[in-house]
Amino acid sequence: MSKTKEELDQLEDKVREAVLAALGDLAAQYDLPLHTIQPPESIIEAAAVAATQVFMAFERGYRMSGE
Repeated sequence: MSKTKEELDQLEDKVREAVLAALGDLAAQYDLPLHTIQPPESIIEAAAVAATQVFMAFERGYRMSGE
């Protein structure tokens, strides 16, 4: 695995963890309808994965355009 690929994989893991934590905190802090969905963690996880994919697509594209 190239260093850049490894760095991007590590960044992706960190971004997903940060987004997941932020969404979880927001859901817990506010009285969101999300709490009526069982289990709410699966919705939060799906949202975090989707947000991470968008972020990483931009990051990978930006790095590719700079090479």
